[in-house]
Amino acid sequence: MPKIPVTMIDRIVGSTISADGDHMLLQLRTTEGSDMALALECNQIGELIDHCAQAGTESQRIVHAGPDSSAMVNWWNSAIDRASRQFTLMLTFGRGGTLSFDFSEHMARALLGTLHTLYGREPTRVTAETADIGFR
Repeated sequence: MPKIPVTMIDRIVGSTISADGDHMLLQLRTTEGSDMALALECNQIGELIDHCAQAGTESQRIVHAGPDSSAMVNWWNSAIDRASRQFTLMLTFGRGGTLSFDFSEHMARALLGTLHTLYGREPTRVTAETADIGFR
C-alpha cells in the first residue's frame, strides 16, 4: 500500500444514520483529541464490515491479539427460506445492531454437525426461537 497522510482515530464516539437513511454517520475522536465526522453510503456498510474483519484478522496475526478483539454477541435469531433452504443467522450486538449471515443448506448442516461434536448430541428443547433451526 502506498504511503499516504492519514488522520489517526483514537475511538468511535457515536454513530447514527442520516435523515434520509442513505448514509451512516460516524463521530470520531482523533488521537489529538479533536472530533471529526465521517459519512458513508449505507450500501457500503457491508464492504466496511468486510474490510474491518480483514484488518482485525491481520492485526491478530501480527500482534497475536487475544479474545478481547472479538465482538460480543448479546442475542441471536434465525430463519430458513423454505423454498431455497437458505439458513439466515442474525446476531445482535451490544448497541442493538444486527448482522445477518446467509448459509446454504450444506453450510448450515456442517455448522450444526460441528456444534453437535463440540457440545454433544443431547436433545435440544424446541422453543419459539429455535423452531426454525432444524433441517428435515
